Amino acid sequence: MTHHSFLKILASLLLSVGILLLVTSCAEDEPNKNPPTGVDYDETRLADYLAPVTYEGLIVRCQSPQETKSEAILRTLLAAATVKAYPEGSVEYYEGQLRAEYRYLAEREELTYEALLEIRGITEDDLHKEAKAMVKSDLVLLYIRKHADISLSEAEKTAFYDRYADRYVERFGYDRAYVDTHLREEIFDSMLFDKTMEYLLLHNEVTE
Repeated sequence: MTHHSFLKILASLLLSVGILLLVTSCAEDEPNKNPPTGVDYDETRLADYLAPVTYEGLIVRCQSPQETKSEAILRTLLAAATVKAYPEGSVEYYEGQLRAEYRYLAEREELTYEALLEIRGITEDDLHKEAKAMVKSDLVLLYIRKHADISLSEAEKTAFYDRYADRYVERFGYDRAYVDTHLREEIFDSMLFDKTMEYLLLHNEVTE
C-alpha cells in the first residue's frame, strides 16, 4: 500500500463532521473519518516515543488535485516525523482493527478474509505496516496537541455535540440513544481531531 492509501484508510476509520475544521482545500476537504485511537498513550513518555516535530511555518504542496489540504499537511508531517519506539500494544490494537474491518467487508461480499486480502493485493505484512503508520499518526497529533495546547472546552463539547451525534446517526444508522450512551468519547475525539486540523491549516501554508 502507498502512504497516500494509508491516509485514505486513516480517514475512513474515524467520523468527524468538519464543524470546527476550516474547509479550505486543493480538493474540497470532506468530513474526516479518523478513529478514536482506542490506545491509552502515556503523554509523560511522549519524548520516549517520538522525536520533536516541526508543525508550524511549513509550506506544503498538494500532490494532486484530489488531495485535500488536510491530507497534504498530514502527509508532510508524517513523512518528516521519526518514531523512536512504539507504545506497548498500540500496533497490535490497530492490526486488530484493520483485520476486523476486512473481515466485515469479506462477510459482506461473501468471501473469506483470506480471499478478500488476496483480491485486494494486501498481505498481513501490509496490515502491520499500516498499523504502525496509524500509531505514528496518533503520536504526531498527540505531540501537536500537547505542545500547541490544543484541547476542547466544555463549552465546545456542548455547542457541537448534537451536530456530531446527528452525523453518526445519519451516516451509520446508529440509534441516537446508543450514540449518547456509548459513543460520546468518540464524538469528542472527532471534535478534537477537527480542532487540531484547524490549527494546522491556520499555521501552515498549503498550495496547489
